[in-house]
Amino acid sequence: MNKKIKIIIFILLGICLLFVSVNIFSGDDSIEEESENIAKNEIMNEYTPLEEITEEQNRQTVVKLFYNDKNTGEIKSEERRIDSKNLLADPYKFLVELLIQKPENTALESCIPEGTRVISANMKGNILELNLSKEFVENHKGTKEEEEKTIKSIVKTVTELNEVDGVKFFIDGKEDKAFKDEKINFKEVFKRK
Repeated sequence: MNKKIKIIIFILLGICLLFVSVNIFSGDDSIEEESENIAKNEIMNEYTPLEEITEEQNRQTVVKLFYNDKNTGEIKSEERRIDSKNLLADPYKFLVELLIQKPENTALESCIPEGTRVISANMKGNILELNLSKEFVENHKGTKEEEEKTIKSIVKTVTELNEVDGVKFFIDGKEDKAFKDEKINFKEVFKRK
């Protein structure tokens, strides 16, 4: 009886091995064909994003604004993502108005005195004629170093635009103004250093 059971087990094992080996060798072709079909279908299908890109997202651009670093006292840049549509009407005025606002980085601060308004910003050749309100000089902290930082902040920001080589400042439409201590006069054109 033991011999019969051993023979039956041996025959069953042989049959199992035969089925496994037949499936392995004959199944390779179908697996390869299936893989090729999947690859062809993937190439033919277009990529569909999970979320549509809105028109506003498509118009996004990055501008560089220059602010005072509270810790080091140096002028540092902050990149800001904006809708490029805002730059179409009056890009120079828009950039200076952004610069007047508080920076997003809390380690930075605006160099432009509070209450300053941009009256106009017009190109004359490659020089930006920037007309600011009287608060620009009246509300300024007053030290020559702070005044230089303010000028540098504005000049570096607007000269990021290729067409601007320098800035000529006007206060309430007048060219011959200066900061309160009169160490920096606005008669000259300020260029990026």
